[in-house]
Amino acid sequence: MNKLTKLLCVAAAMTVGTFANANVILNTEFGASGAATQLQADGSATSTLVGGACAGGLCGPTPTSTFTETGFGGIINLLPSGFGGVPTAGLNSAYFMSYDYTGVSGYFNSFGAPVFNATGAINIFYQNGITGLKEQVASLLVGGGSVTAGNVTLRGTLDYSWYSTATDTSNTGVDAMTFFQSSVASNGKTYFYDIWSDTLTQNVFWNFNFNIPNNTSVPYSGTTVSATRSTQLNGPVTFSVPEPSSVAILGLGLIGLAGAARRRNS
Repeated sequence: MNKLTKLLCVAAAMTVGTFANANVILNTEFGASGAATQLQADGSATSTLVGGACAGGLCGPTPTSTFTETGFGGIINLLPSGFGGVPTAGLNSAYFMSYDYTGVSGYFNSFGAPVFNATGAINIFYQNGITGLKEQVASLLVGGGSVTAGNVTLRGTLDYSWYSTATDTSNTGVDAMTFFQSSVASNGKTYFYDIWSDTLTQNVFWNFNFNIPNNTSVPYSGTTVSATRSTQLNGPVTFSVPEPSSVAILGLGLIGLAGAARRRNS
């Protein structure tokens, strides 16, 4: 392999995009609430076990067990908050944010810990605290997740494919197309909806890292056909958006230099 070919290979490998953790601006009908680094969520979940080992009505997972999960809760805070942080005036009074999820499923690894499949979605809603009108503003597709010592990480991508058929669109003073806005532009776009709909940008990624205070050692109640347990969960939701990286720019510059060198040699 000659030096030019090596240079081109290195440059091609370096021309990749990166993802930056984005400060998320919430555009409510009462004015933007600020650029939050995290959305603090609190709620509960119900897990249904199939194929567990049961005795006396209490069940635990086996290597062949599977589970499904549903949950709901609220966005109770925007972080950072307080003096010098994110202004949260109106949250949980003038307006509310809530979420629910269905279709989430998984299995258990060799240590008996839950592992989430790439199925299901977490739907986020906005509600006017005065009129009570409620509208969906986002959907987070679950791309997988895992559990370690009572700490759960769910991750995936943002989705708006539901928007065109939403039955509650325009029922409030907000719109899903402009509700979430990023402090980091991607291909000149800052609204999450625009980034999602632009074929030249990558997906907006999210991460939901929450604690289970009563942890995953709590047994299921039921039979081998179906057993359930309920857990409380709380933790932050963060987002990251694609951005051109300095490394990518450097890679493009190397390609240009290689082309110039080739022309000189010829």
